[in-house]
Amino acid sequence: MVWHLTGIFFLIIISLGVTIRGWLRRLFGFANASVGGEDQAIDAPHNNFEDHQTRAKWKPDPGPGERTGLLRGSASSSVTAVSSSNVNTPKVVNSRQAAKVWFLYSKLCCLSDSISEARMSGIFQNASNFLVNNSVFVKYDQLGAKETVLRWIAEYIIVGAEFDSSAREPPPRCHPGTRLRILESILGWLMNRGRKQRLLWLNGPAGVGKSAIVQSAAETAFSYGILGATLFFSRINNRNNPSLVFTTIAYQLAVRIPAYRRYLRSQMVRDPLMLDKGMKKLFRLLFVEPLENH
Repeated sequence: MVWHLTGIFFLIIISLGVTIRGWLRRLFGFANASVGGEDQAIDAPHNNFEDHQTRAKWKPDPGPGERTGLLRGSASSSVTAVSSSNVNTPKVVNSRQAAKVWFLYSKLCCLSDSISEARMSGIFQNASNFLVNNSVFVKYDQLGAKETVLRWIAEYIIVGAEFDSSAREPPPRCHPGTRLRILESILGWLMNRGRKQRLLWLNGPAGVGKSAIVQSAAETAFSYGILGATLFFSRINNRNNPSLVFTTIAYQLAVRIPAYRRYLRSQMVRDPLMLDKGMKKLFRLLFVEPLENH
């Protein structure tokens, strides 16, 4: 049905183009026409045009008081089109009228070009000899959808808390060749898909280098392509808002995991105020439900 309507639309456009083009050609005298004796009342010299090929002469506007061969003493603008088929008297057309006709004609040509370009793009580009029945087409802009959902959740993150944020430069990290045993234990746990424990807790007194160990582990996991999200608290730098913890992690997961990003987009469409929920409800919406369903 859509292709039938499209075909009818193109036929209408083509018919209008042919009609306006013929009207324009008759208006400017490009087509042969005969002029009777009464038409010779226009004050114009009787030149012998039969000896020349059919052509059009475009003359500029006369200056004030300038006498022309068409309208002596007239200051009005004119365009002269001459045909050599039994015509001794040129036609005089007002330039405003000609400009309007040309404007409409150019707009129609632009519309026709736009339609042609539309047919040559999209999912059916260069396709032919096929039939689609009972279908619904939905245009989905992946880039636009990604930017929308990321902008939506970016309003609820702790800025500068990610492992590679410029706000943490230079970050604390282990010196080369140190803490090798504990780093191997952490990375082995990360890469073990069959692990039974879902949570690894690194604990110790202040100043022993916990942040440096986690920073080095995060950088290694990122280089292996297995990093999900990181969050480094800092009370001194005001990166310690507990209500933004879940959304900060969710933002980083959405950046790295397309399937999770699509899930968040569906939740955003369903409830744009979802991120204002309480922490218990938000934890379930952001992590429990998508992990249970996948």
